[in-house]
Amino acid sequence: MKNLGLKAFSLLVAALLAVYVHGSSNTVMRTFVATIELSRLPANKVVVAPQNPTVLVTLRGPGFVMGKVPNSPPVFSIAMPAGVENKYRVNLAPSDLKLPTTMEVVSIDPQIIEFALDDVIEKELPIVVPRIGSLEETIRAESISVEPEKVRAAGPRGELRKVSSLETEALDLRTIHEDSEISLAFRAPPALTKLSHERVMVAVKVVPVSSERRIEGVPLEVRTREGAASAAVTKTKMVNVVVRGSKQALSDLKRNPVAAFVVVPERFTPGAESTVNLALPPGVELVAVEPARVTLERVTTSKQGGKPIQKER
Repeated sequence: MKNLGLKAFSLLVAALLAVYVHGSSNTVMRTFVATIELSRLPANKVVVAPQNPTVLVTLRGPGFVMGKVPNSPPVFSIAMPAGVENKYRVNLAPSDLKLPTTMEVVSIDPQIIEFALDDVIEKELPIVVPRIGSLEETIRAESISVEPEKVRAAGPRGELRKVSSLETEALDLRTIHEDSEISLAFRAPPALTKLSHERVMVAVKVVPVSSERRIEGVPLEVRTREGAASAAVTKTKMVNVVVRGSKQALSDLKRNPVAAFVVVPERFTPGAESTVNLALPPGVELVAVEPARVTLERVTTSKQGGKPIQKER
């Protein structure tokens, strides 16, 4: 047959190559890190230790197969039994690994793993927001609120029973100059606990800083109905006023001063008292006025020269 010798030679080379690949001279032994995956864990249980368990597995097999192991590390698949308690001891066996038939498990270190479990509980935890720095002198915090005020936590009983609140990252008051909303994450949350929120929103409402100022000797004006002649006077010519406002508003009092006045009713009885009124600039509020009420006297005209005089009480 044509090329019979060439075909026979090819078969011989293939046979020799197979013998080499699968022969003992091409067998290698290597150690890998194998992870442990748990399945069928009851919903009311959580593994508290060890976390992310691994063991060292030494394998033996053909070199070309062993070279593929790093791309697909071996994994132990362990199914939890029904009704598992808070301790579960596992004796790892080669059969727990899914390996090619050409591979052999030489050793597993450690071969026995003991898992610690705990009951899962739920708990509502209040939020604590620590603060650093302070607001600038011209403003103060009217309110600082947190949304949500509490977070639902689900985790191991042993871990959660030690936790009474959750603390966020610090709120830096130095960066706040107006009403602000700031998202903050939790600082060092419980490791094995799941939270209903990963972050909270902190709302800061600010108002201008107000202070009080006492103004003495404010002239007191007697006013009547528009267009009517003044029918009364008062012996009190000046009042003292205490006002409150922001630093800027109080500084504007020089340009826009406080005005004090009493209004004469259309009909009044001499000796009756009238309330002192104040006209205040924007941003300024009245704290007190001294006196708050004054006595009105009727104006009369003298017989000499028609000059008005105050009627004696």
